[in-house]
Amino acid sequence: MVNTLMVAALFLAASVDTPTNGDAPVVIKEIVSLTDGYHRAGCWHPFEVVLLSSKGFEGELHLEGEGADIAVRVHLQPGKETSALIPFPGGRSGEGIVVRLRASDAVVAERRYEGRLTLLGERELLVGVGGGRARMEEVEREWKEQEPTWKFFAVKAEQVAAFPDVALDGVDALVHDGKEFAGTGWRLRGGVVLSSTEFRE
Repeated sequence: MVNTLMVAALFLAASVDTPTNGDAPVVIKEIVSLTDGYHRAGCWHPFEVVLLSSKGFEGELHLEGEGADIAVRVHLQPGKETSALIPFPGGRSGEGIVVRLRASDAVVAERRYEGRLTLLGERELLVGVGGGRARMEEVEREWKEQEPTWKFFAVKAEQVAAFPDVALDGVDALVHDGKEFAGTGWRLRGGVVLSSTEFRE
């Protein structure tokens, strides 16, 4: 049986003006796992899909594969690049995951996910790090020998704030150097937020 879910709302990052791609009405520019491909069975796995429309578009964005079909409504402005955030069930291999844009029953754009997915083990912890990828890699190098079962990914505050609780329930903690996660409500939603000092302790 296909697991189908229509997400109630579409969470959009800031749109930016960008050149369009020829005459294609909609282009799926990129599909990214926001947790660097790490995911946990039984938890939702957050993805970001970058879209570009030359003339504007309204319809449904579907993330499909391995018995799941997750959809969100999208409204794209002409010539605007837009990031759509969408959760997907964890525990999948990643093979066969496809993003499709649909208007009524017609598929207007399609792209296969080509990234790597890594299923977390029962004893492995997933930690999001603020401050960009360079900062995340610094934390990862510092802790790799001490805590080899900890997995790290870089995350932005606006991504944390936009996702519904269930989409980040596979994340064990967030680490920051300032207050970038203060306005996300992550701690109020039951999440663990640590400063770099607290994390080292």
